[in-house]
Amino acid sequence: MPKKINAFAKYMFDIKEYNPHLSMAEVQSIAGEHWQNMSQEEREQYKSGDKPAKRVKVDLFDARQNVRYNCLGEPIDEVNRRQNEKRLKIQKDIEFIDNVIGLAIDDNSLLEQEFYFFSASYFIKKPQEDIFPAEIAIAKFSLFEGITDCFHMLINPGNLPMGFAATALQHSKNTHRLPIPPNIVGEQNYKRILDEILRFLDIKEFSSLYVPPFFVFDDFHIDDFEAAELTLQKITDENRCNNAFRLLKADQLLFLLNKHIVAHSKEEKIPLQSIVQTRDLMRRDPYAYRDIGCDLHNTDDNSKECTLSKVKRWGFSIIEHCGADCIERIPGQHMPISNFTMEDDFDDEETVESCLTESFHQLRVDTTNSQSDLDSIYSKHKASSVSSQLDLSIKQSIRFFNPMRSSTSIAGALKDDELFLNESQTNISRKQSLSNFNSMRSVATNIDDTVKGYEESWSKKLVQNNLDEE
Repeated sequence: MPKKINAFAKYMFDIKEYNPHLSMAEVQSIAGEHWQNMSQEEREQYKSGDKPAKRVKVDLFDARQNVRYNCLGEPIDEVNRRQNEKRLKIQKDIEFIDNVIGLAIDDNSLLEQEFYFFSASYFIKKPQEDIFPAEIAIAKFSLFEGITDCFHMLINPGNLPMGFAATALQHSKNTHRLPIPPNIVGEQNYKRILDEILRFLDIKEFSSLYVPPFFVFDDFHIDDFEAAELTLQKITDENRCNNAFRLLKADQLLFLLNKHIVAHSKEEKIPLQSIVQTRDLMRRDPYAYRDIGCDLHNTDDNSKECTLSKVKRWGFSIIEHCGADCIERIPGQHMPISNFTMEDDFDDEETVESCLTESFHQLRVDTTNSQSDLDSIYSKHKASSVSSQLDLSIKQSIRFFNPMRSSTSIAGALKDDELFLNESQTNISRKQSLSNFNSMRSVATNIDDTVKGYEESWSKKLVQNNLDEE
């Protein structure tokens, strides 16, 4: 037995000597395979020294001639195998989404069909190994109602591995700007995290029931898909259960929705030509800088990197490009509230102008209304500054503006102008006192002029027509 071991060790030494480019692991693997394939006579010849070592080099060189490597040192056959598996997975995912949409169309329930978007951010990510998540978000979406419900949670993954604090801090500064552990305030119990996800999905038992797939926008210059995949795997691993979550691509969902909706539409429309074009449309991300994320990111003016903002934006993009023009868009569910403008309800400029004129006629601003407000406040001794009177009088003066407030962006502009007027009058009001009824009368005049100036900011022509009719 010792003689056999010594012969095998000599065999490995000869392989390494004549093939120095091989690692010891490769040498041991190749030597073991060749030693097993040797006949008893060849082994005896090698043990006795009759078999030259140079022949080992020639045989190995010939064996390695059939293996091709790329510039990264990876076997090309292995790379091709992984690419074929990836291509097959994409094909299966597309067939799955197509079947879901097709069944919904057959049941006349495509507009009510629910889809879920998932996004995750992290502090540290080791590709194909481990991840330290920071934040997750899920959005429930349908074509008819848009984003109907959302789930959002900050995660504290615990202590980071030694030597990775600087990496986590730099990644946080470049993306979500969340404080790194242990400073972040988030959920540490992975069982509670999984329970909250299942509760949002209305699933009682994770292993026995069907889990709806999650859709993630996959782009080449971001890693949202891989981060979501590793985060879900981390959550299930920590709970010691099988990962029943399935991730699909949001751009594939948009492409297939557009394809089916255009095919069943009575109008002649041009569908999206490819998933590449669909991905480009979603990559434009027109709602990236709207404050539709969590309170923490909105306050930090970093809503773009918030996972809650991402899942909402993916739903908004699908609504915008799916081709379903018959859907009546709901502010806050099909688009950000700040994006709801007059152009969404009116087809031409004349209609917009006529509606504005009618609304400005309803905006009755006169000293009587303002004076009555001030008299009531003065009698009850509740007024202490010009700014407080200005705020209440403006609200009273624009109370007839409700028809346009509910359906246009004018309401938002009114609020902004009102806040600006209040702020501009604050410094003056601090220096004045409401000592008698005559000062209240002067305040009413100032209010009337202020609101008229507000009207002029919208349109001098409309305000002039309004004043002429009065």
